[in-house]
Amino acid sequence: MIVTFIFSIKGQKEKMYGKYIGQISDDYEEGLDHEILYIIRPLLEKHFGLNESDSITIGIISHHRDGYDYFSEKEKDIFDLLYCDWSNQRPDLFIHGVPVRCFDDK
Repeated sequence: MIVTFIFSIKGQKEKMYGKYIGQISDDYEEGLDHEILYIIRPLLEKHFGLNESDSITIGIISHHRDGYDYFSEKEKDIFDLLYCDWSNQRPDLFIHGVPVRCFDDK
């Protein structure tokens, strides 16, 4: 699935744009915004030094279940967060265009 979204972190003025490419279950009940938050919260907590009580709000801009899950190298420079959770290799995470190691065990 490909999901583009806008997000904010309480206490920060600017909104940020994100894109997620990867698997998402079809049986979520709370909404796609909650599902994306569940996926990216640990990444945001680690990178921005947040804790579990910090408020993160997500607004879905678009989503697409079918199609190609590719991106050009230039997309990392336009999104504040680009997270590609590939099924057959280590995930790619870019924050503000900079590659970030997201998980040590993958």
